[in-house]
Amino acid sequence: MQKIYDFEKIFELLNQMEHCVNEVARLRKTLNDKSVEKVMQTERKKADNLIQALMQNSKSKAMDYLIS
Repeated sequence: MQKIYDFEKIFELLNQMEHCVNEVARLRKTLNDKSVEKVMQTERKKADNLIQALMQNSKSKAMDYLIS
């Protein structure tokens, strides 16, 4: 018994699969970028607080920010 393959349909499905894989990769990159940005904002805020504490010459406050 000979099998008949619909190559046009197979290529169409492969193209759809490739599109889905690319979309998932794009979404993962977006999620990673947002996570990194959030961490960077948090670290910037900590650094700003540390600088303010140092400018106010408050050693105990500065140490609190370094520990956190």
